[in-house]
Order: sequence, then structure tokens, then C-alpha cells
Amino acid sequence: MNRMARLSLIVAASLSLLAGCTASPAAPDKRPEAEKPKSPDNELFIYTVNPAYFAKEEVFDKQIGQYLKKKFPDITIKHVHWDNPGRQYKDLIAAGTIPDLILDNTRMNVQRWIIDNDLQYDITDLIKKYNFDTSKLNPALVAQMKNLTPEGKLYGSPYNNNDFVLFYNKDIFDKFGVDYPKDGMTYDEIYELAKKLTRVDGEITYKGFSQNPGHYMNYNQLSLSPLSLTEDKASLNTPEWKKIVDNLRRFYDIPANQFDTVETFATRGNIAMAVATVDHLVSYHEQNKNLNFDIVSVPSFSEVPNTRYQPNVYSMYITKQSTKKDLAFQAMAAR
Repeated sequence: MNRMARLSLIVAASLSLLAGCTASPAAPDKRPEAEKPKSPDNELFIYTVNPAYFAKEEVFDKQIGQYLKKKFPDITIKHVHWDNPGRQYKDLIAAGTIPDLILDNTRMNVQRWIIDNDLQYDITDLIKKYNFDTSKLNPALVAQMKNLTPEGKLYGSPYNNNDFVLFYNKDIFDKFGVDYPKDGMTYDEIYELAKKLTRVDGEITYKGFSQNPGHYMNYNQLSLSPLSLTEDKASLNTPEWKKIVDNLRRFYDIPANQFDTVETFATRGNIAMAVATVDHLVSYHEQNKNLNFDIVSVPSFSEVPNTRYQPNVYSMYITKQSTKKDLAFQAMAAR
């Protein structure tokens, strides 16, 4: 296993622990081919794991389904979204119902679910066959996809970069008379705001700042790797990693600001600022339509100002087991 594959495993393992789940490969379907369920010839089976908002069929249809139906009017689109329990990778694999096309988070899941379960398929020949113009794809996103797979093969096409932004609750800032955050602020500036906004008011504990530590570390803005660049070992005990850890720890050390999950930003309404992925614009609004919030760019380190997090790519993957690879590729290219 090459160095980048090991990195992918470390990232997947750390996120699995944070999510309270395991990343064991699913048990293969050992039934004879004749006994495995067959999908109709005119059906394209699309399985979405991320983004999470595709759990709502109307959102999937609005963003993907309706366009594919217009492009391929004679094809039936079967869409299944990951759910717990019953619709996880392991459930589909155990049932022998392998999707034709998978939409998932590249960095989190491509190694532990797609590759480890032997679902991957190199789309290089299909790119040539259909003369697909890869210059239309974001080169940074494609590079990350190749770097996180063995031998640098391209198993899919990027769908979007679910970038990180800083959400803030305007009502909390207004309540305590603190100026709203702005684009381009540093962690030092956000830390000062967090201290002003973290307080106990009656029965409510207001938290000035929150974010997912796993995302912060894995997509860090200094582009640090947990593996050594020169030796086959972990490399976390460095001044640069210490800087990253200490930077986030000081927010946690603010009295009463012990981190809560950023998923409660909309539901509890007591978090002043939270770093989360941009797709939370949809989920936060749906959870609380009265939430008075806005977004700005994520804070950055003063020595590397205005630096974003590393790409958080959602990509489409054609499975090795699909009997409709050409149709799946055309759907991927048309989206």
C-alpha cells in the first residue's frame, strides 16, 4: 500500500472514531451470479451517501434527477440514499444490489468503502471513448482524488467541493453588542470575539465558537500530513502540528465554551459562531427557518492569511460491478 493510501486509511479511521462508527469492509455477496438480483436494462441505479441533503428525494430530483430524466428520457433513475440502518454500503453489498453510480465524500469514504470493497473502476478508457474534456474539471479536486487512491488512478469525477465557511448567529451578536465577523479574519481575531460571546445568561450558556476537531485537523489550512514525507511512520509531533492543536485548544479552554457538535447551531440557537461545510446553509435553514444567521470566510492563521481548508470533495464513482458503465459515465458527464 502506498503512502497516500495509508494516509487515506488514517483519515478514514479518525473520522470513523469521531462519528462513533466502524469502517470494516462489508461481507461480499457469495451467491452465484444467477441468484443475484438483476436490475432492468433501462434502469440506472444511483446511490448517494454525501451530500446528506440528498436524503430528501425532492432535493436529489431538483439537483440531479430532473436533468438526467430530460437527457435520458427512456431511462428510469433509481435513487437510494445512505441511511442507518438498512441502506449502508454493507447492506447493499450483502444483498448483491451494487449501484451503477455512487456519490460520496472522496477523502472520507473512497478508501474504506469503495476501494476496500472492490467497487472501484478506472474511468480513463471511458474518458477517451467519449472524448470527455477533463479541462472542465477543477484540477485541484481531480488531483486530490488521484492522490487518495492507489497508483493515482482516477475512479470518478468530482461533483463539487463542499467548502468550509464560518456561520454566525446575528441575534447573539446583537444581544451582546458585538460587531459581526468579517471575511478575512484570523483565528486570533475570532478568538477575541469568542471570549466576548461565551457567557452564561440566565439558564442559557452561550458558546462563542465551535467546530468539528476532526475536520479541522484533516482538512487543515497548513496542508500538514499525519505521515512523514521521508519515513514510513506517523509525523504528528512537529512544531507545525503543535501550532494547529494549540490554536483550536484555546477556544475549548474558554470557560463554558466546551465544544458542542456544530449540528446544533440551528436547533439550540446558543452557538455564536461555528465552522461548518457550506451545505449546512440548507440544513440549518430547514431545521430553523427563524434562525437569523449569515456566513463569512473561515478564519485563517496570521502567517497564511485568507487560506481556505483543503478540498472537501464530493465525487461520482462508477462501480466495477455495473453492467451499465457507458450509461453511468454519460450520466456523470451530463450532470
